[in-house]
Formats: sequence, C-alpha cells, structure tokens
Amino acid sequence: MTDVTVTFPVVFGPQADRPRKNVKIVPPAPVAKAEAAPATIDAATSRTARSLALATLIQRQIDTGLIRDHAHAAELLGMTAVNVGYIMNLLHLAADIQEALIMGELVTSERSLRPIARLLSWVEQRAALSAG
Repeated sequence: MTDVTVTFPVVFGPQADRPRKNVKIVPPAPVAKAEAAPATIDAATSRTARSLALATLIQRQIDTGLIRDHAHAAELLGMTAVNVGYIMNLLHLAADIQEALIMGELVTSERSLRPIARLLSWVEQRAALSAG
C-alpha cells in the first residue's frame, strides 16, 4: 500500500475574504486485526470535553506568553472571540465537574453549562447541575 498525502486550501468560518489556510490530510495507518475498535462516545460529551481541553491549552499558552489574549487565540484558531469566550468559561466550572466532563461521566453540551459556569460558588454550581 502506498501512502497518499492530499493538500488543499480551506476557508474556516463564514468570511471568504480571510487568508486561506493549507490543510494537510494524511490517511491513518492501517489498524491491526487484533486491535479492538474504540468505544462510541456521545457527541455532546466528546465535543464539550474537547472544548474544555482546548480552553485549558489556550489558558496555559496565555500564561506562558505564547498567546496574548482570548482575541489573539480566536484569530489563531479561526474562531470568533465570542466562541473562544464561551469555551474559556468552562474553566470556571468546579474541578469535579470538569473531571466528569473529561472522563465522559457527565453528558451535556457547552451551552447548557453556561449558566452554571456563571455561578461563583462551586457548591452552587454542583447544586445547579444536580437540579437541572
């Protein structure tokens, strides 16, 4: 089997006048027959967990000075500053709620967590999550 690499320009977001980014797609390596298929994960859990992981990475890079602020992160990621703000607010959640999201124990969307992340007290956050 020969390896194939495809490179083409892609426009992220609704604005077509942005500079194009080149995306390199490399097909995955063949899976051995003895290897089990990964377990299916609910899409909301997976997306929220990935958003939380991205927020953690952005904050770490802001702290080390690689990224100036949320707006700079949005520009680098091809996202709007508002959407970066939404995912950054996931970092305001209680540590055990964040852990449940990452571990897949909590199945919910980022949007449903917005009002909970606005609560200052972790006790209130846990109560609001169990009530809802």
